[in-house]
Amino acid sequence: MRTPLLLSLILSFCIFFTNASAQLQKVDTTFTLGIPNSTVRQIDVQKSGKIILTGEFNVFNGGLANRIVRLQKSGLMDSSFQSGFGASGPVRATTMYSNDDLIIGGLFSSYNGVLRGNIARVNVNGILDTAFAKGVGANNEITAAYLQRDGKILIAGFFSKYNNVNVNGFARLDSVGNIDTTFKKGTGPNSSPFDFAQQSSNKLILVGSFLNYNGVPRSKIVRVNLDGSLDTTFKNNSISSSIQKVYILSNDDIIITGGFTNIDGVTKTGIAKLSKDGKLDTAFKAYILGTVRAIHQQRDGKIIVAGDFTNVNGVLVQRLVRLNLNGTLDQSSYAGLNGSVYDIAERDKNIYLVGAFTLTTQVPNITKGSPKHVKLLNSYCIAPTKPEFLKPNSYVCRGDSVTITITGGQLNDALNWYWHLDSCGGTLVDSGASIRVPVQSSFSLFVRAEKGCTSFIGPCARYDIFINDTIVTEVKYTSTGLESQAFNATFQWYRCDSVWQILPGETAGLFVAKYNGSYAVVLTSVDGCVDTSDCYPFLIPVGINQTRRLMIQNPVEHTLGLPTYIDLNELILYNTLGQKVFQKNNLGLAAVVDLAYLEAGAYFLWAKDQNGNQYQERILLRK
Repeated sequence: MRTPLLLSLILSFCIFFTNASAQLQKVDTTFTLGIPNSTVRQIDVQKSGKIILTGEFNVFNGGLANRIVRLQKSGLMDSSFQSGFGASGPVRATTMYSNDDLIIGGLFSSYNGVLRGNIARVNVNGILDTAFAKGVGANNEITAAYLQRDGKILIAGFFSKYNNVNVNGFARLDSVGNIDTTFKKGTGPNSSPFDFAQQSSNKLILVGSFLNYNGVPRSKIVRVNLDGSLDTTFKNNSISSSIQKVYILSNDDIIITGGFTNIDGVTKTGIAKLSKDGKLDTAFKAYILGTVRAIHQQRDGKIIVAGDFTNVNGVLVQRLVRLNLNGTLDQSSYAGLNGSVYDIAERDKNIYLVGAFTLTTQVPNITKGSPKHVKLLNSYCIAPTKPEFLKPNSYVCRGDSVTITITGGQLNDALNWYWHLDSCGGTLVDSGASIRVPVQSSFSLFVRAEKGCTSFIGPCARYDIFINDTIVTEVKYTSTGLESQAFNATFQWYRCDSVWQILPGETAGLFVAKYNGSYAVVLTSVDGCVDTSDCYPFLIPVGINQTRRLMIQNPVEHTLGLPTYIDLNELILYNTLGQKVFQKNNLGLAAVVDLAYLEAGAYFLWAKDQNGNQYQERILLRK
């Protein structure tokens, strides 16, 4: 996500935990307000109370601070933090260890001059951990990172490879930053998750816009076991749109936020609460119009929610609100903000907020009538533009796959490009700047930028895919063979009884059969597309009750496989002395006869089908 250069603030709010109705009170004016030159995306507070900020800024209070800085408890810059040149590009995701080491992910190629592929680990004093993520890392932006309790790290984003291994935007890393080969996700979600969380059972909750996990239908939320396998005990909900954030409450219940408006047919706008096993909590009464970017549960159980929204449960707010566990608004005073809030942290009874805001206001107690009117400034979101392609369509052969890549247009503050089938906003099929689709018929795809800042929906672009060929693969029987019904094509006939065998010289539309068997034709159209007919069994016509052959391939070993196109009702085997050694009736189609008990040697076969046709031939049995 791209965000314009804006001043960002860090605010400290006094929080008292003396009772359940503790208020979210006024801005702490004693806290020094630093001035970065661009957006702060993440805040992490160390055990010492020192504050690490990361994001898109490269200047802080007039000094060099490339996307990472540490502050004292007072808010002053901490000059002992040894980040050097910092990250060479935006930091979009962080996750902190218990020892205050920090994983950072984003869109950067180095940290303090040392090459790193969009991910790095820095220690408590900002020095790069050179033992972590030594490989090439992710080949594109990392937008989410989560540290599991066992020290392994989940990452997601716009990357397709990690350390040159295909991972399709979702992977788990071991403690030193290599791909964790014990994570058996299979194909995983069909699009990269937006957020992760872990329950006390160690099971993982993934959310996003995906529609299946490892090929099993799962709508936008899934729970997986610690080894990456799907947990089928978690409810498969029907959710109207994507989930952006997930937060695990102290009792393992789940808060989800996103662009959805209903879950399992129940109206749920922007936020919902699920049981620990995924069942919708219909008693949770919060409704949010706008984007939620951060969630935090306080020790008294109340839930702080922040982002871009200005309406909660029909009440005007300013991007910050606190909810009771049942989703109703907490009866407290609130500070408001004039721009996006991206992250929340709590330490020592202080709440810290970071984002792209430049002004705070105070909203009166919401229980005393309508809130005082507050002028809401521009949300500082830049709208996406229409995507563009090198060409607006493709002509392909049936069965081919086509790769479609967006070559122009800007996401700006929208989250990603989203591809829909047959209409703008129709069935969602994929997301990303490039997709690959198999083609069996002509169809159209529509792509637009969606979600992100203020739930943007951009203008659609259309991409048409046409089948190039019109090859007819139908074959009809004639009195002497088979005839292809194709036109404007070349022909090559094959025998296809057990293995495919080319028939040299048989390149006409009409094939005259010389032997009983099954035949198919491979057709090449004038456009260069290739298609193949079905296999057609053919028997050379003879008079009724005249002798035919089954065309059994000799020698035979152990079992005798009979043709798939002749319905036999009687079969007899004789040895060389004329003695009957085997007889079976009503064999049917594709019968298999066990000859393992017979001695090796020559035998004479006689058979009759249901039409009275007789078959005779010599077989050689080999052990």
